[in-house]
Amino acid sequence: MITVVKILCPGRKCGKCRKIIERVEHVANESGYHIEIDIINTIDKMIQYNTWLLPTLIINNEIVARGYIPENEIIKKHLKL
Repeated sequence: MITVVKILCPGRKCGKCRKIIERVEHVANESGYHIEIDIINTIDKMIQYNTWLLPTLIINNEIVARGYIPENEIIKKHLKL
């Protein structure tokens, strides 16, 4: 089963966005989870999620983190669902 991970970030992928992507990929690879990362970088799509704090990490349609890089354990917990 593939878990869809969405990351709301500006079009240029700021440093926090790149770090979240790296961290999510690392946790998924380490734990054996299969993920698909969808980068959402247009205003039209971002407004669907009702948050303006960026970057925003969404796993399994649940907002996991807004404006910061979550710890590995938090990511792992949400990937398990």
